[in-house]
Amino acid sequence: MRRCLTFALNALILIGAVWILLPRDLPDMQVTALTWPVSWAGFGGWSGLEIADDGKTFWIVSDSGTITRGTLQRENGTLTGVKGRQAVWIDVKATEADPQKDARDAESLARLPTGLLCIGFERNHRLICRPGKLQGPHQTVDLTGLKDVLLYNGGIEALAFSPDGDLLAIPEGSVFRRGPAPLYQRTDGVWQVIAQLPRSGIWLPAGADVGPDGHLYLLEHGIIGYIFTSRVRRFDLDDPQNPDLVFQSRAGRFGNLEGLGVWRDTDGMIRLTMISDDNGEAFLDTQIVEVVLTK
Repeated sequence: MRRCLTFALNALILIGAVWILLPRDLPDMQVTALTWPVSWAGFGGWSGLEIADDGKTFWIVSDSGTITRGTLQRENGTLTGVKGRQAVWIDVKATEADPQKDARDAESLARLPTGLLCIGFERNHRLICRPGKLQGPHQTVDLTGLKDVLLYNGGIEALAFSPDGDLLAIPEGSVFRRGPAPLYQRTDGVWQVIAQLPRSGIWLPAGADVGPDGHLYLLEHGIIGYIFTSRVRRFDLDDPQNPDLVFQSRAGRFGNLEGLGVWRDTDGMIRLTMISDDNGEAFLDTQIVEVVLTK
C-alpha cells in the first residue's frame, strides 16, 4: 500500500511539473471556439483546412483520405455554427503494405485564388491538386528534391501558396526534426529550401497559410499524451528568423489543432480559423477555433 501511495504521489508531482512547464494562453486574445458534432459516418480526423476570402466557405481534408467543404456561420462577426456536406474520397491509391491507411492519410491543404486545391499525403508520400468543386481529375505534383527527407509518419504537414503562387511545404518529421523546420518552395517545378524556420521545445508544424498581408502563418502543436497545446507564429518571408508569436493556447484548452486558414474580415482584422483533428478517438471533439488578431 505504501509503495502504491508513493507511486501515486510521484505521478502527481510529475503531472504537476509538466503542467507548469507547458505553455499558457497569450493575454488579450479574442478567441471563439465551438464543437462541430458528428454528422455523418467517417466524420473527423480533419488535418488540413483552407478558407475563402469571405471567411465563410471552407475546405477540409482528413486522415482517412476524404475532402469536403462547408460554411461557417456568424452573428455580429462571432462564430456561431458550422455546416458541412458529406465528404468524398480524394484519391484512393492502394499500396501493398497497407491499402487503407497508407494510401489515404491526407495531412495538408492549400488553395490558389483560382480555386485549385493541393493536398499533401504522408506515409505514402505524394502531393496532388484538384478543382475546388471537388469534381474532375487530379494532377500529381513531382516531389523530387523533397520526398527523400520525409519520414514514414512525418510528411508534408503544412502546405501553402506564396504570394507569387509558388507552393510552400513544411515537413512535420524529417531528418531535421530536432532542428529548424525547413521551408520548401517549388518554383518552375523545382523544390528548394528557402528558409530554416527556428523551432524549439515541444512544437512541431501542424498547418500553414499565407495571409492577405503576405506573411506566412505557421500553426504548431505540442502533444503530451492526450493533452494538446497550440500556437501560431507569423513569419516575414524576407526575414524568417524573427517571427512574431500571435496565438498560443494553454495546455488542454483546445483539441489537436491541425488545420489553419488566414483571412481578413470586413473590419480589416486578420483572423485565424483552425480545426482540430480528433485522432479517431470518440472522447475527442472536432472543434473550430477562431482568433481575431489585435496586432
